[in-house]
Amino acid sequence: MKISILFLVLLLFSGPYGVAAICPIRAPAASERQTKPPYDSYKGITIGMPTTDVRTKLGKPTDESDAEDDFTFSETESARVFYDEKKTVRVISVMYTGDLKLAPTPKAIVGTDVPPKPDGGIQKTVQYPKAGFWISYSRTGGDDAIVIITLQKMAKEN
Repeated sequence: MKISILFLVLLLFSGPYGVAAICPIRAPAASERQTKPPYDSYKGITIGMPTTDVRTKLGKPTDESDAEDDFTFSETESARVFYDEKKTVRVISVMYTGDLKLAPTPKAIVGTDVPPKPDGGIQKTVQYPKAGFWISYSRTGGDDAIVIITLQKMAKEN
């Protein structure tokens, strides 16, 4: 009896017609295995960084408060940094307008090329629970496109 059960198991899970050949176990896709985000900071600013360190790195904000700071770096690049009750960074939002040659590509931000919609718009969000934040790349459609890159704190996974 033990031999026939063993034979049945071997028959089912081996050979060109066995269950293992018909239903192979799928290896995780590269994006599923990725543990380190391709983009995890902006000009040295990271999620969880103290407000004072942000202002030291980026300079005086154009608009400043306990809850958020606005920074303008050029006519085409600006950033808004939001803080939590502990006065640490909880959101970094960067906006590129006008000439988008200096704006990063979706692949540089979310780790993969993202096909545009018919109007040229692009949107992709990727969560990195082990890093404790998610990243979003958004590009509006049309001739006067805007690129917005957002990093936002989320519950950290161990």
